[in-house]
Amino acid sequence: RHKQIMDEPTENSEYYAILNCGRDASTEEIVRAYRKLAQVFHPDKHLDEEHRKQASESFSKVQEAYEVLSSPERRQVYDVYGKQGLAAGLEVGDHLRSRDELKMEWEKFKAAAEKEKEENSVVQKGSYQCRVDASRLVHGDWGPGGRPVGGPMGLFKSVTAQNALDAMVGDKNVVSMSGQAMVRPVYRRTPQGLEELTLGGGNVVFGFRRIISQDDSVDVSCQLGLATLLSFTTSRRLDPLSGRDAWLNASWGPGVGLGLQAGCSPSLF
Repeated sequence: RHKQIMDEPTENSEYYAILNCGRDASTEEIVRAYRKLAQVFHPDKHLDEEHRKQASESFSKVQEAYEVLSSPERRQVYDVYGKQGLAAGLEVGDHLRSRDELKMEWEKFKAAAEKEKEENSVVQKGSYQCRVDASRLVHGDWGPGGRPVGGPMGLFKSVTAQNALDAMVGDKNVVSMSGQAMVRPVYRRTPQGLEELTLGGGNVVFGFRRIISQDDSVDVSCQLGLATLLSFTTSRRLDPLSGRDAWLNASWGPGVGLGLQAGCSPSLF
């Protein structure tokens, strides 16, 4: 029974370890090592289904290592920058021969990756809605039911604005700020008839999220405006496939007091 190739070799030495070669091995030595291991791990050499499956996995690793180390250009990139350098495409191009050229290309790749990361670290989204009443165009200054048309807000029945901003701080922290505001007309009856007034309101929410692990996070938020609310929430991902989360929330607000909630989304029932 063969022994499967190790699963977690060290970066920049993985391919050499798979072929059981030193980092100073010649191309001929790498070819001989590959042929020897191919004889051992080729799936056709094993009749037992379980052994065939393990051999197939090991044979794929042997082939991958050989394809890199048998190419002088790709091997040079791998020796300097490991698999990440290969993934960056530094092996492409006949002019990349010296380490100085490789280093220059690698720095360009890292700078572009860092710029993309910064651009993606801040996410802004918003929505803006206006409702218009065109009754004035049909009924003149007074609409149906004796309501005045064309008051302080003119044709607008309501204006709503929502905006949110999320920013990554480091790898595990997210700072957020969101707000919403709405303006709409209201009517009150006076001796002179119905009077149109403008009513507005809104709130601002500041939040902080700490990503503890792939499945666990903690959120703290503070809402200011028409209603003030402090909130603390801890959540855990129960099932990555279905997206089911369990959460526990504690909140406090003036005049409301302390509240405690627990739940699961989507619902278990």
